[in-house]
Amino acid sequence: GLILLNGLVFGYEGEVTDALTLPEGARVICASFLSGDLSLADLSLPNSLQFIGEYAFSNCGKIEKITVSASNENFASDDSGVLYNKDFSKLILFPAGSPLTEYSVVSSTTALGELAFYNAKNLTSITVSKELSNIPDYSIGYIFDEATGTKVINQNLTFKCYKNSPFFTYASEKNLKMSFLNDAVITKLELNDITVKSGESKSLTPVIETNGELMYKCEYLSSDNSIAAIENGNSVKGVKFGDTTITLIVT
Repeated sequence: GLILLNGLVFGYEGEVTDALTLPEGARVICASFLSGDLSLADLSLPNSLQFIGEYAFSNCGKIEKITVSASNENFASDDSGVLYNKDFSKLILFPAGSPLTEYSVVSSTTALGELAFYNAKNLTSITVSKELSNIPDYSIGYIFDEATGTKVINQNLTFKCYKNSPFFTYASEKNLKMSFLNDAVITKLELNDITVKSGESKSLTPVIETNGELMYKCEYLSSDNSIAAIENGNSVKGVKFGDTTITLIVT
């Protein structure tokens, strides 16, 4: 089982099962923890976690999703089970075993973790924002070639990016396949009225239309959390009777 000492996760005895939930109290995950493991498929990280060492969980070929406690102050995961830091400025790890064939990096992301997308063989398309500039070698666009035992460019993967962006420069130097995004804008933005009962939660589903391919991130704010509060980033939960204004911020 898990070897945990004074909040430090530094080893695992025996065979890893397909699901691993780190317990509350785990604060630090050591570098390269379970890197290359071929059993782990589902990973859950606790509220207490403060630090993840480089290469931890990288190249786990079966892992499909990573879930982070919603109240964790340091890390978060998106709806696709991809691991980010809390403000989504850094994509730490895309699960190598994810069945997704297409993925869009959050528009506010500026950095990738070491080996963030390494060996994610199912991906055929990744959309990258203008802001992404901190791109470690082999963090994206590479897979492991069993025949040669080396890292090679994934020839089945195409990147959608902006010309003259930092990622365009990186991809050009590495000879990665690219297609180019336009500077599209939002042409329609609507958020309809919603009614929730006390204790009930409903997803927020705005109407957003653009004049081209555009990456964006939605954030919601409630003017009175004592009446209704935003939950899990994209839903609203009723607290007590009354009216509140939900503001939609698109970046």
